[in-house]
Amino acid sequence: MIPYFASTALYRPDALKLENPPIYIHWQSVTTFALKYLTKMASENIQNLLSWAANSGARILEDVLFATIAKGNVGARSDSPSSSIKVPIKAIIKLSDAIFGLGFDVKKHLGSLKNINAPLKLYLAQVRASLDGFYSAYVRSLPSAAEINSPYFYYEHKFYDDAQLHGYLTNDEIDNWTSFPAYLWASMIVKSRSFPSALLKGLPNVSEIDLRQPDVAMLVPVIDLLNHSPQANVTWTASDEFFEFQSHNNGGGELFNNYGRKGNEELLLAYGFCLENNSADTVALKIKVPEQMLPELEKHGVTLPRLSDYTSSVVGGETQTDSASYDQFKDGLLFFIAKDRVPEDLIRVFQWLVRSPWESKLTVRMQLSGLNHLRQAVESKAALIDVNNVKSEKNAEMIKIYLRSQKAILHAAVSDIKHVENALLTEHKASILTLKTIYKKDVKFAQSLLVTLGVHQLRGYLGPGTHGPSVAIIPYQMLQQE
Repeated sequence: MIPYFASTALYRPDALKLENPPIYIHWQSVTTFALKYLTKMASENIQNLLSWAANSGARILEDVLFATIAKGNVGARSDSPSSSIKVPIKAIIKLSDAIFGLGFDVKKHLGSLKNINAPLKLYLAQVRASLDGFYSAYVRSLPSAAEINSPYFYYEHKFYDDAQLHGYLTNDEIDNWTSFPAYLWASMIVKSRSFPSALLKGLPNVSEIDLRQPDVAMLVPVIDLLNHSPQANVTWTASDEFFEFQSHNNGGGELFNNYGRKGNEELLLAYGFCLENNSADTVALKIKVPEQMLPELEKHGVTLPRLSDYTSSVVGGETQTDSASYDQFKDGLLFFIAKDRVPEDLIRVFQWLVRSPWESKLTVRMQLSGLNHLRQAVESKAALIDVNNVKSEKNAEMIKIYLRSQKAILHAAVSDIKHVENALLTEHKASILTLKTIYKKDVKFAQSLLVTLGVHQLRGYLGPGTHGPSVAIIPYQMLQQE
């Protein structure tokens, strides 16, 4: 079949807001692809990429048009409700291709690599340093470190001075492909643009290296130009010849890929931007728990959070596996709070952490005390976030979006925890003795607080952040014993 890349696009007011609006061009199926006309609005590197892809056999439906949306950001638009992009398997950069291209025996060291995709990253940097090679047109089309603008390249922290650190990280010394900045750049490319090689499983000519483990990555030229939207309805399929992207119910306008739900932290680190009102955003909360207590937590029904709980495979039937030991929890238990959800297991951990020696099961006291401690921890974390203390000028907007979202999630969590506390207090009202009740009804106790602790009123004594209830119960119990 004759490969084709054709487009019918007419710029109109509701089209993408492009730096260089597309012009009306109609293409029939061709073999030479005079893409400099079709992609007049795209950069020269993108033109070269599309030309290379076409010559390699890429097939793109005629309604798809690539264009520069902003500096360092190329996207695609389509007026059709369904669109397709097919990239030949030979044009994909796989781990096996990287190992072969590096030219030294990396294969025998794969088992000892902490990062299975390290050879792929090194190969990217090496290809960028070379002047030719099969993948050079693709690699040269990739954004620079400065264009990615991830926090990994921010320069607010001191090096010798700010300018030197920024220059060190973003200065693309392409020839020095083994340098740390080159490897960092390649790491960001793989982090933000890669697909799982497991999508090629079952194809006849795929190396076992590419299927060695679920997180082996591959880079798919042209398809990785598409921007991300969690609402996009897309499918990825692989055949003997092609890796195909299909968009369904696109509705016209920008053509998006979908890498799944991503919180602002992942978006900021990988792509350099955040989303306002991101429903997928979360706040991480790590709790240090003594290792000897972990089996006890599990015994009482607490599910310890593992990495596989927060990762999912886009490949049907693939699952992430974790070590059965408790070593993975030595740095703490990692929970993620969402705007509409405080994990039940996080609440349970706090409730069992406050268990007294004479409590063998989950009591009302443990539930209330655990919720109180968790609420204070969340409130303390929220108090540390100062949206108005952002000193960066260049990156202030994205940093503030990130911080505002984090603070909003924490405030929502505090409200949820208070709601649970109030529900418990209401449910067990008849069996709960509060300090407020004691203070009002036991004059002798109130006088003892005044004499021993100088407490004139309970409200001031039980201010936020204090441990008034636990301290006051002790003299009350001693007083009753007398």
